[in-house]
Amino acid sequence: MRNYPQAEYENLHIGQFIKDLISNNGIEYTWVAKQLGISATGLYHRFNSPIYSDIYEIVKLSMLINIDIMALIYKELNTRFPEFFKMKISEQASYLPGNQNNMTQKLIEENKKLYDLITVLKQSK
Repeated sequence: MRNYPQAEYENLHIGQFIKDLISNNGIEYTWVAKQLGISATGLYHRFNSPIYSDIYEIVKLSMLINIDIMALIYKELNTRFPEFFKMKISEQASYLPGNQNNMTQKLIEENKKLYDLITVLKQSK
C-alpha cells in the first residue's frame, strides 16, 4: 500500500481537488494521463496524493486543460483563511523564523520605489 503525505492547509486535498475539476469539465482521465506522458495508474496516484505533484506538473496540467488551477487553489485557500490573506507583509513576517524576517525587510526596501509609483498612479486616476 502506498503512503501519501498528510493533507495540508486545513485538509485541502489538492489531488482530489484537481480530479474533481477534471471530471466536472468532462475531460477523460486517460486522455490527460497520455498528454502528460504518464500512465493512468500514475495519474490515479497523483489524484490520491494531497499535494498532487510538484508545481511544474500543476502548471503543465493547467495549460493542457486550459484552466488556471493555481488560481483556483489560491481562491480555495483564501476562502478558508481570509484573515491571513488580508494581513500586510509586516504582519505576516511575525510568522517567519528570525532569518526570514531580514529577507522580508530587504524585499520591502527593494520594492519601495515600485510601491510608490503604484501609489502615485492610483492617486492620478
